[in-house]
Amino acid sequence: KQAHGKTENFLRGLEKGPAISAVPHGTRGHGAKMLNTQRGGLRTKETQSIERPRDRFRAQFAGIDQILRQPGADALFMQDADTILADSERVLKLFHDPRPGAHVRIALAPCSPFSISKDLMTESARLAERYDCQLHTHLCETEDEERFCLAMYGLRPVDLLEETGWMSSRVWLAHGIHFNAREIARLGEANVGVCHCAASNMVLASGICPTCELE
Repeated sequence: KQAHGKTENFLRGLEKGPAISAVPHGTRGHGAKMLNTQRGGLRTKETQSIERPRDRFRAQFAGIDQILRQPGADALFMQDADTILADSERVLKLFHDPRPGAHVRIALAPCSPFSISKDLMTESARLAERYDCQLHTHLCETEDEERFCLAMYGLRPVDLLEETGWMSSRVWLAHGIHFNAREIARLGEANVGVCHCAASNMVLASGICPTCELE
């Protein structure tokens, strides 16, 4: 079983069977990696943005399971919250299959606390509960993010997750560098998954995910 960070949370619900390879979108040779792991007999699951139809259909043709991320951004950057939530619900109704072993699932994936409002995070969590889908965002990637959350909300990023209904087994986070020991324990108690992004973190010199502590 290949694993990129702690992927078991967002791979939960799959029936027992062959080993699983989780292939992160955007890596060099991404398409070849997907096909090679599939040909090697591993059940392959890919997570990517729903906005990439070419890759989506390529994966579907190859029989690769997909978790499609429906992105969201606040009105300051792109669309207002009502538009984002309405479109997210539209996509969930069209494509989401919550059954164990489903080949296509939708996850609601606002980028980070920098790019969405607290209200939109809360409403996204409620929508995920209603449609039994997963939630994904980037969290604790940089120290700047921590300072932003403290200045904007008076909360550390993990506290923001809890206050908006994101501390649950529906959630998997990207990066997860700047957690303290108590926050790691809280994430574990809530069964939140963390997928670390070592190459990106090295390029940005943002730090190293405490993978052993998270495990």
